[in-house]
Amino acid sequence: MSGPPGEHDSPGTPTPACAPHNPENVLEHGAFLTFTGFIDADAELHLEPGFRVPYRIAEPWEYPEGRTGLVFLTVEFLAADGSLLQQRQLVLSALCGDPGTPGQAFAAALTFHPLTMVLRFRLDDRVIAEYTAPARRPEAALTWAPATEVSGRERITWRSSGAGSRTASALLYSNNGGQTWEGITPPMSVDTPGTDVDFGSLPGGLGVVRLMVTDGFDTAVADSEPFRVPNKGVLLSIHTPMASGLFRTGEPIWFRGQAFDVDRRRVAEGTLIWHSSRDGFLGSGGAIRRALSAGSHEIVLSLAGQADVRNVSVRVDMGGSRPGAQSS
Repeated sequence: MSGPPGEHDSPGTPTPACAPHNPENVLEHGAFLTFTGFIDADAELHLEPGFRVPYRIAEPWEYPEGRTGLVFLTVEFLAADGSLLQQRQLVLSALCGDPGTPGQAFAAALTFHPLTMVLRFRLDDRVIAEYTAPARRPEAALTWAPATEVSGRERITWRSSGAGSRTASALLYSNNGGQTWEGITPPMSVDTPGTDVDFGSLPGGLGVVRLMVTDGFDTAVADSEPFRVPNKGVLLSIHTPMASGLFRTGEPIWFRGQAFDVDRRRVAEGTLIWHSSRDGFLGSGGAIRRALSAGSHEIVLSLAGQADVRNVSVRVDMGGSRPGAQSS
């Protein structure tokens, strides 16, 4: 059995403790509300303000047959008169990456019913929280106007407002004219008037900045005019050997590197080439193992077929008095 994470029809659906990410980022379009938070050891709900979004990443899971002992958080979408519009369930998991912390976390985007005025949360058969939509919708307006090209640090300013205790704002960035987005700030207080953004560290392309303001039900959106951001190209990095490494002559050394396409946010295409200033060509690939001759070497990593990529290098000394730190 398979389906999107965080949205299930029955509490018996088995699922892994931590979901694998879909490397293709396949998008499912619709009307969704994000849910992120955790339930502490006292069964108290800690819920971040949810943002209404027009799509979510569809991450198909394979559910092991016969999985038992799972815990679910039930989310009920209610109309203004209290009638049930729909019911969905979030799989609760251990706080992944921090197994020593008590509590159970959840993160998903659920299909949102347009008539929803109340969100009710149940753990087993007990209601642990209930939120009512504010009477006034949130508002968002960017007061920052971009130049034709933006390349350095900019102060992004805006006006935002929202009613209720669960209001928040966030700033997003797109480098493909608004086709996809990435967050460049965590959720902030709705009273925050602006923040500094370094476009020198963001991927290049056709840039758009988006302000999102939420009250936990509705989300107001304001987009900037498009602007150009210089492309960053491919970033090469040498993971091993470390700079100024010291090794014994003849000792096999692991050479590990990576080429990352900053603008496309993925591993760059092409073959990695290793070269020594003393021994010449060492080999190709993301990980090779070679011994070097005695003396000082400048190790250079380059990417075949990419003339505009700057090489990176480290210096390695052979013939040292202690063993090197590399291991297989």
